[in-house]
Amino acid sequence: MKVITSLTDAVFREFPVVVKARGGKPLGLKFEGDGSALSDVPAYMSDSILLGGKEELIGGYERYIAVALKRLYSEGYDFALLLRATTPDQVLRVSRSGLKMPRKSTDFFPKLVAGPVFVK
Repeated sequence: MKVITSLTDAVFREFPVVVKARGGKPLGLKFEGDGSALSDVPAYMSDSILLGGKEELIGGYERYIAVALKRLYSEGYDFALLLRATTPDQVLRVSRSGLKMPRKSTDFFPKLVAGPVFVK
């Protein structure tokens, strides 16, 4: 665990999960994996390890950090969990192991094209 002075891309390369409490400084967290295909997926770390699988504790999801921090203060949440993005390699590894990805962990942007594609 480490106190974070600013939320930069470098922070999320080092820490898969950052906890930001209302009125407090952000804390970067690292976890030791258990060897499962999910052990390094940030959404698994936050939902299963930090929140103990209690989905009722999740007040919402935001794609952008600035919006999440604004909601933290304006809507009275106690804390926000800021997650490093899931990589395609993590999705493939979990899929090949037969496990399911945690909800909202595969929200890739920009969206991949699906359906018929026409090229001239």
